[in-house]
Amino acid sequence: MPDPAAAGRAGQPVGTSAPAFALTGLYGETLTLETLRAGGKPTLLLFTDPHCSPCTALLPERGRWQREHTAALTIAVLSRNTPEENRAKSAEHGLAHVLLQRDREVAEAYNVHATPGAVLVSADDTIGSPAALGADAIGRLVADVAEAPIPLAAPTLLHPPVSHRRPSRQRRR
Repeated sequence: MPDPAAAGRAGQPVGTSAPAFALTGLYGETLTLETLRAGGKPTLLLFTDPHCSPCTALLPERGRWQREHTAALTIAVLSRNTPEENRAKSAEHGLAHVLLQRDREVAEAYNVHATPGAVLVSADDTIGSPAALGADAIGRLVADVAEAPIPLAAPTLLHPPVSHRRPSRQRRR
C-alpha cells in the first residue's frame, strides 16, 4: 500500500535502493544505471524534456557541469521523445550520457514529476539526495556534490609505513 504522506514529496527516500534502468542513448547505445556508476562516483540523474523552456535554458550549465565536475560525479541527462529532438541541443552544448525514456518511466520510478529535476545516486547504489526541482535547486545540488570530498579507497599496506622524516636534533644541556 502506498504511503499517503509520501504522495506529495518529490523523490525517493534518501538511503533507499536506487531503481535500476536501461535506456537507449542518442546514437542507439544502451546504458544502465550500473554502467553509469562503473566509475565508482556518485551519479546525478538530470530529468529533462526537449520542449521544456527551463530545461533548454539550463543546457549551457549542464554542459559546463559535465566538463568541470567529471572527477567528482557522473551526470546523466534523461530526456524523452526522439533522438533527433535531443541530438542537436546536446551536441551544441557538448553533453554526454544523454539517455531517452519512452515517456517518463524512469522519472516516475524516482518520483520526479517535474522538469528540470535531478536526483543523486550515491556510489553505493542508494538514493543520495532528495529530488532537486528547478534550475536553482539542481545547481545547489551539483555544487554540494562537487565540493564534497571524494572518498578514496584505502591503500592496501603490504609492509608497515616507513617514515622518511629525519630525526630531530635535540640539544643537550
